[in-house]
Amino acid sequence: MSDIHAAHVGVDRPRPVRDFVIRALCLLEGGLWFLLALALMTQQSWATSLWPWPDVRMSFVFLASIAAALGAPLVWIGITGEFAAFAGLAVNALVLSTGATAYLLWRWVHWQEALLPAIGVTILGSVIAAALYVWSRKLAMRDVRPMPAIVRAGCVAFAALLVVVGGALTLQMPRVFPWNLQPQDSTLFGLIFLGAATYFMHTIAHPRWGFAAPALWSFLAYDAVLFAPYLRMLGGPNGGSAIADYYGSAANAWASVNLPSLSIYLTVLSASTLLGLYMFFVDPRTRVVAAARTATCTDSLPAPSSRPPARSKSSCRRC
Repeated sequence: MSDIHAAHVGVDRPRPVRDFVIRALCLLEGGLWFLLALALMTQQSWATSLWPWPDVRMSFVFLASIAAALGAPLVWIGITGEFAAFAGLAVNALVLSTGATAYLLWRWVHWQEALLPAIGVTILGSVIAAALYVWSRKLAMRDVRPMPAIVRAGCVAFAALLVVVGGALTLQMPRVFPWNLQPQDSTLFGLIFLGAATYFMHTIAHPRWGFAAPALWSFLAYDAVLFAPYLRMLGGPNGGSAIADYYGSAANAWASVNLPSLSIYLTVLSASTLLGLYMFFVDPRTRVVAAARTATCTDSLPAPSSRPPARSKSSCRRC
């Protein structure tokens, strides 16, 4: 494992004002991403107009899941103050933004589409992501608990699957998604998956719980948005009206659902949801209540010194 972020708890000099501002900004930005997710789910015009092209409702539902997946780790970082975890998010954003910039520039040059505002956003995203990675990789990780083996195995599986699916989508291969995508959607959705794959690869390369936890929270938020729409699409002919409502086309809506792809996606959603719920609420090594208690105990310990600390009745004995 790389020694980046491997410093022990308490090494960094506390900066309470800076930490408070960053945590507040994380909570604010995470809340804004959740607001965008809700607006995309309900197809608010201001939210759907942010996408460069008109699209079917289900594509906006997918984009809502991505917005929620971005908001969840930001909220987690804001709550925990685990700023080193920005590195994984930055790698994800850098791959997505850089790839999207190249693709949108290609379409702008060859098709003369009005994509300059979108290109400006993706370029800005690349710059911010690169700066965030350079800054965060120098920070010491607070939660240095090792990543459980089951989480590592899950990250390997998710990364491999995302590379395969993301590559197929980027190359605009047909019937990869549960519904039929426009060619430009296919490429951009594929880049989203490839960015997520690098997020899990970064987590595998740095197997600490402080990196794994936000990745799992991100996947849980993604699952929460997509589960109900995907199950409604699975309803078949009996749920035709619901499928048409989500797909956006009343004619031949059932024929437009790719059942093999939908079944695979639901299987992955189920597996990632079960893994996340187990690790956060069942496994005693990583459940959130135990983590909060451990953090409280750690905060109560004296700063490291050259001499062993004297015993004190005020020390936290539960650690």
